[in-house]
Amino acid sequence: MQGRKKYVKLLVLAGVVMMAVMGCDSQEKNTDGATENMPQTSSETQDILEKVTYTSSDGSVSIILPDSKWQNTLDSEGKLSFVSEGEGEITIDYADSKKAVGKLAFASTEKKLAARLKKLGMNTDNLEISNYSFDKSTGIKQCSYSLRYKEPADGNSYTVTTVSAVSERGYQVSGNVKKEDMALLASVQESVKSFLVLKNPLTAEPDTEESGNAPEESSAPEGSSEGNSSASDEERYFFDEPGNTIYVTQNPDGVWVDKNGRAYMFYENGVEDYEGNQYYYDPPEFRTGGNGSASDSNSSSGTDGEADYYDFYDKNGNYIKARNDGNGNWVGDDGKTYVFGDKGVTDSDGNFHPY
Repeated sequence: MQGRKKYVKLLVLAGVVMMAVMGCDSQEKNTDGATENMPQTSSETQDILEKVTYTSSDGSVSIILPDSKWQNTLDSEGKLSFVSEGEGEITIDYADSKKAVGKLAFASTEKKLAARLKKLGMNTDNLEISNYSFDKSTGIKQCSYSLRYKEPADGNSYTVTTVSAVSERGYQVSGNVKKEDMALLASVQESVKSFLVLKNPLTAEPDTEESGNAPEESSAPEGSSEGNSSASDEERYFFDEPGNTIYVTQNPDGVWVDKNGRAYMFYENGVEDYEGNQYYYDPPEFRTGGNGSASDSNSSSGTDGEADYYDFYDKNGNYIKARNDGNGNWVGDDGKTYVFGDKGVTDSDGNFHPY
C-alpha cells in the first residue's frame, strides 16, 4: 500500500512537470508569432528612408538628398532639380558668365540682399531673412541665408539658399519647403549645405574693391555731355554714392563692365553691380529728396515762379535740358519733347528715363 502511494505521487509530479514544459513551449511560440507581426521599428524605417547621394550626369557636382523620396526631375546644362511630393524642391543653378553671376541671389550685406531679391522680382514685404552670412576671405564669395514667407509664396513656406561665386562663375543651391515642419526644414538645410563641386571648382581671385581701385571722379563740367559716350556709342556713365563718375563699356558677352572688370546691371531706378551695390543716374546734387526727381533739379527764372527749363540725365547717362516752348511742351536740345512724371521722364519716342 505504501509503495502504491509513492507511485501515485510520482505520476502527479511527472504530470506537473510536463504541463510546465508544454506551457513554456506554447509561450515561446506565441512570442515568436507576436514578433513576426509587430510593425517595423523607427530604426528600420530610417533604413528605408536613408539619405541618397546624387551625382550630376556630367560628374561635375554632387549633393546628399534628405531621403529616397526626393526624385531628380532635371539634370541638364548646369541645372538640377529634385522634388519630394508635398514637401518641397531643391534646385542647383550654375552661372558661367559675369552676366549670369549677376542674376544669382546673393549680396555682401543683408540690406543689399533684400534689395537684390526685390530686383529679382520677389515681394520682400512678404519675407523675413535669417541666418544670413557672407564671406570672401578665401577669394571666393560665399553667401547663405534662409527666407521665411509670412504668406506662402508659390506654395513655399521657407527657402534655404547658398551661393558660391567669383566674377565669371558661380553656383546657387536653393531648397524650398512647403510645410511648417522644422524637421523637414532642417533636413533640407543639411542637404543644401552638402553640395560639392567635383570637377573644375571655383578658383580664388583677388578682391577688386580695394581703395586703390575706386572709380575716377569726373573732370567734365556740370551739364556737359563730354565723356558720356564713345565713338561707337558703347560707353555709359553713372555715379556712386559720393558722386564719383563710373564709366562702363560692353564686353564681348554684352555685359557692362568698368575698367576693373566689375559688372553692372541697369534698372529703371538706378544701377547695381553684381554684388548688390547701388549706383545712381544722377550726381548727389540732383538727388535731393532721395529720388532725384526733376522737380529737385529745375531752374526757375520766370516772373510767375514757374521753371523755364528742367534738366536730368537719361537712362544712358546723357545730360538733357528741356525748355518750355511757350505752349506747355518741354523740348530738349535734341528736338525731342519730354513729359515729366512722378518716377521719370518719357520722351517723344516713347523711351522712359527714370529719375
